[in-house]
Amino acid sequence: SALVDSKHVAGVYGDDGMYIFTPEPEIQRIFALKEKAIPLLIAHLDDTRLLNVGTNYADANGDRWTVTVGAACFDLLTLIIRREARFFDLACLKEPDEGTVGSCAKPVYALTPEDFWRGKKLRVSRHVRRVKQNWLNAYRRHEVHYQRFE
Repeated sequence: SALVDSKHVAGVYGDDGMYIFTPEPEIQRIFALKEKAIPLLIAHLDDTRLLNVGTNYADANGDRWTVTVGAACFDLLTLIIRREARFFDLACLKEPDEGTVGSCAKPVYALTPEDFWRGKKLRVSRHVRRVKQNWLNAYRRHEVHYQRFE
């Protein structure tokens, strides 16, 4: 809810994803939860509430997307977990121009802002549900580990 109502977490989501908002108080409060943030972020991966953030990129039709809480939670989750081969393409993580950690996530664990939209209609797709379930399963198996974000 604090992310949705934030005056600080607003603007443009681009190659850096939510990384550009990490100094903001709402994000810092999430990071302060440390390992307790993980289940909360996973629980909101399918959250369709909209942030005051839009993408700086468009699809072939020129459509841009408003970022959902779910897409933001995915990005924040990838910033505070270990960079393990189970979740990420490790070669991608080593590329200096790749963008966000989330862009290197394996497809079964990856979400993007556009995954929540079908044209102009907001939705929770099967892909979003599967990704959330994959994260839940990994968390329940104790495979998701907190790593301090700096």
